Amino acid sequence: MESFIVAEEAKGERLDRFLAERTGLSRAEVQRLIRAGLVRVGGRTAKPSYLLKPGEYVELEPSTARLGLSQPQPQPEALPLRIIYEDEDLIVVDKPAGLVTHPAPGHLQGTL
Repeated sequence: MESFIVAEEAKGERLDRFLAERTGLSRAEVQRLIRAGLVRVGGRTAKPSYLLKPGEYVELEPSTARLGLSQPQPQPEALPLRIIYEDEDLIVVDKPAGLVTHPAPGHLQGTL
């Protein structure tokens, strides 16, 4: 279980934002954990929008895999792409219509 004590500078910060910044999870993932009852503030469940107070104790159960929150890491693929320009700092690609730009649920492969 991960736990955090709310510092004075985090006074009034939303619970979901507070945890996202400290865990590396997205706010959407943190919100799902909160709604699933896996986050407690002072021993009680709270809403994602709960505004924190200094000295409060925030606990997070490490159960993200059970909720399907762990995402597979994208793997490189050989795709037939037309490269218009490339140098050390920049690449210009002629992206075909319909090609998804980045991995997302339902599009984990075959993306730019």
